[in-house]
Amino acid sequence: SRGVKSGGIYRISGNSASIQKLRFKFDKEETLDLKDEEYDINMLTGSLKLFLRELPEPIIPFKQYATVESAIRKCDQSNGPECLKTLKQVVAELPEPKQINLQVHHTSSC
Repeated sequence: SRGVKSGGIYRISGNSASIQKLRFKFDKEETLDLKDEEYDINMLTGSLKLFLRELPEPIIPFKQYATVESAIRKCDQSNGPECLKTLKQVVAELPEPKQINLQVHHTSSC
């Protein structure tokens, strides 16, 4: 729930030194309590953006972009059930780690 009332959480960057410090802790697999007030919402979202940028392959692989784009067009045409069905199919075809990543990202942005 932290950050729900904050505006522009993915547009406003956190302090770069703090983001790198957090990244270092993650890399060392230190136990972290991300609910701790030490980690402001912009530092957390900045860390997530850094993680996503540095993935060797996007969460949605290039070969599936056309399918996702098609599903989004269906959504734009107010065809909600068909859009949702297509997006679920795309996600189901992803490797499990990518599905989990999407689920975590979606949960954190709702």
